[in-house]
Amino acid sequence: MKKKHAMTSEAASEKKMKGHKQEQILSDKIGGQISKKKTKCDIEIIINNNLVKISLKAAEKKSQIFLYRKNSSWCDLFDNLTKQCLSDCLNILPDNRNDYIKDKIKYKSLLSPEMEILKYTLSIKNKLINFIDVSFFNNQANTMIVYDYKTNIYYILKREQFIENMCKFITHVKNSRGKIPSQKVIFKNPKGTTLGEIELRNDSPEHYKEVKFWIHQKDLLEIMKSSIQHKKGTLDQILPLLQQMF
Repeated sequence: MKKKHAMTSEAASEKKMKGHKQEQILSDKIGGQISKKKTKCDIEIIINNNLVKISLKAAEKKSQIFLYRKNSSWCDLFDNLTKQCLSDCLNILPDNRNDYIKDKIKYKSLLSPEMEILKYTLSIKNKLINFIDVSFFNNQANTMIVYDYKTNIYYILKREQFIENMCKFITHVKNSRGKIPSQKVIFKNPKGTTLGEIELRNDSPEHYKEVKFWIHQKDLLEIMKSSIQHKKGTLDQILPLLQQMF
């Protein structure tokens, strides 16, 4: 099987620019403002005296939900056990990336039990709920909008509705297999295929000792569509839909 290589910095920058473009298009259309904090909230708008804080997911294939680094302040709302698990995964690795490169097998083997503990932790319902809530919203956004490039349709759910539906959509939490097993935590969808993964990034000096959580955009769309409470529409219809919801 051909090994998949990490995305180049140029490709990552292009992907990020596409996302920012979609944020600007949506913000301009609904009369909102791009969030200056740029954490989990992308767009802010006041609707019927309610501050609507939107997280927009507009990737074509995969959405990166977070990159966790040591001492990342944004993750303080994670459950204490989850936060400790993420920290323990990073602490396995030496500070000097060259030391890691010299003995990858050793450090990958040390990582396996830590990833297994993280998997068991996120198999507990209330901890999974907290993980999804903080990963996607972190008390900074209250509305999820997912954009479908193929149809040019936007799907909308309120925060609580999205969290509830995503937790239902995750049918199993597993570890990866391979020569050195348990290098990742894998979330499975109802079809038994991979919905998203938690993995360590060690692919470059710029991205070393980072925990990455990503999810397939097609699964995000399915999560939105499968909720009876979702709203959907074209760009012109988003503001009236938000006005109905808030």
